Amino acid sequence: AVIASQQASVLHEKPLIDGYRMRVRIPAIYESVRALANTLPDRRALALLQRTTGLRYVVVHLDRVPASWRQKWRSVEGMSRVGFFGYDLLFEVTDQIEADLAADLVALPRLAGRTLLGGATALIAEGARTAGLQFTTLPPSAVDSGGNLRAEVLVENQSDSLWPGLTTDRDRRLYVGYRWTDPAGELVAQAMRAEALPFDLAPGESVVVPVCVRVPAGRGDFALNFGVTQDGGWFTGNSDFARVRLLQ
Repeated sequence: AVIASQQASVLHEKPLIDGYRMRVRIPAIYESVRALANTLPDRRALALLQRTTGLRYVVVHLDRVPASWRQKWRSVEGMSRVGFFGYDLLFEVTDQIEADLAADLVALPRLAGRTLLGGATALIAEGARTAGLQFTTLPPSAVDSGGNLRAEVLVENQSDSLWPGLTTDRDRRLYVGYRWTDPAGELVAQAMRAEALPFDLAPGESVVVPVCVRVPAGRGDFALNFGVTQDGGWFTGNSDFARVRLLQ
């Protein structure tokens, strides 16, 4: 709900960046553009959206953004605030960057073996699958079971390999996933592709990724843990976890 949303595009059939029309095939590049949009106001994501789409304006739907996340939109590098329109906050992109990757974005589904930024779309070797994750915005301490919650996690590449992010190859692309365990420590639910990595990450680089989490059915104190995945496998490394009380 950060950039001219796909919901509005579906309803109004406007040429919005991360939107598509109903009853037509979802573009292969949709997930890539959506991941970049959700990562705003990250300066790298903004620059890539400009280079791939010629982005000029950003709409923040404040009624869809958790209160704890709104602070980061008070002052945004590379954008100037135009004004409020109901619950919507409109920004204009101030730093002009040429859309030099627009043609490459369209061709992305046909690019073999590399990401939009030229990185290799290779499987990370089993022994090099190391990641660090920590909460930057904690989930609520108590939620209704069966609903949704949102959290932000800082994801760090702690391996010696480039992590492919800007690709339409879903088997090679890296994702942020999550797992729920019950009070006995048993796995009760997981999502291995909760949010795509927005762009390639070199060794030592990191990015804050917002994730929408589906809350399982149950009652009591459950543990929520995040991780990095590729091709159906979880990476190892250090990761924060949160205790969340599920209410029925």
